[in-house]
Amino acid sequence: MPFATGLILLGEYEFGYAADRIGFPSISACRAIVYQTTTGLFGFHQATGYGPLKIDRDARKFAAFVNGHAAGAGHGLNVYVGAKLGAGGTYSMGMPGAQEVAAEIGAIARELRFTGPVSCYDLSIGRPGAQGAYVEFVANGGICDIFANDWVEHHADGNKGAPTGNPGDHLISHAGKTDFSAPARVFLRADTTGQKRVEPMQIVVS
Repeated sequence: MPFATGLILLGEYEFGYAADRIGFPSISACRAIVYQTTTGLFGFHQATGYGPLKIDRDARKFAAFVNGHAAGAGHGLNVYVGAKLGAGGTYSMGMPGAQEVAAEIGAIARELRFTGPVSCYDLSIGRPGAQGAYVEFVANGGICDIFANDWVEHHADGNKGAPTGNPGDHLISHAGKTDFSAPARVFLRADTTGQKRVEPMQIVVS
């Protein structure tokens, strides 16, 4: 079976930076959030449930990660989110879920002082119940191509190891915390069987 390797793979509560490619294992009730700038991709695996008090707190934390990174001064190009609206996700079904996405990503855009395009792909399409997804973002000029496939559980130690790459490119900060640290073990590969390119929809954030 094919595997994605050699890239930063963000598990729950993890933040990462990569020049052109970043992946998110096991997105079901979680959200895969990417801020694309002229200097690269900043990712956040948002694993807390949706809530008005949480979104401002976590938006500030994501902005702190971006602004504190050596590549954080780049000009913002796009914000992307891959999430399930209903069907096992943290967001509600239909229009209420779309409004929740707009509120959560709007909070992030405000903290980043970003006024450019925001796009969302609904990962519940073709994934009923709790079926999760592996989501990958690849820079392609001034946009990102997004790829997704069904997540296959492989949390075994053989698929994980110590972070590689530059210090500060892969950090963790658990819910309710404001500090960052290096995770002891991270995903080193993710199954990409059935991976397809998907088309996000641009949304208006609140």
